[in-house]
Amino acid sequence: MLSRQGVNAIVAMAAGYITGYLTAKAKLPTFIVTLGISTYIRGMAYVLSTGYPIALSDPLFKSFRSGTVFATPMPVFIVASTYVNAFLPFGYTMFDRHIYAIGGIEEASSPTGIKVGANLIKVYI
Repeated sequence: MLSRQGVNAIVAMAAGYITGYLTAKAKLPTFIVTLGISTYIRGMAYVLSTGYPIALSDPLFKSFRSGTVFATPMPVFIVASTYVNAFLPFGYTMFDRHIYAIGGIEEASSPTGIKVGANLIKVYI
């Protein structure tokens, strides 16, 4: 049986796949697709929670928000890990270089052999 976090991850990945597919394959504007998907997800969250806020009372979550490690606030570690995992290796893998090329000029990336649609779907997932 999947935990709540597992179900949330699967729903988020499915929403990302749908967004990527509609953007890459159906050629719909990115802004419209992401706005529509986020509105749909918020509406479903409202229906499933019956309009009541869901309190996060897990002590682990609270420690991420307001905890400290060696007198350093936890958000500093979160920002540092985001930088290390997302921005530092950017450009060193083939996937990162493809994304960089697609972001520059999407139409010029396709003749070079880059699978634009597949890479855009991966980005949204």
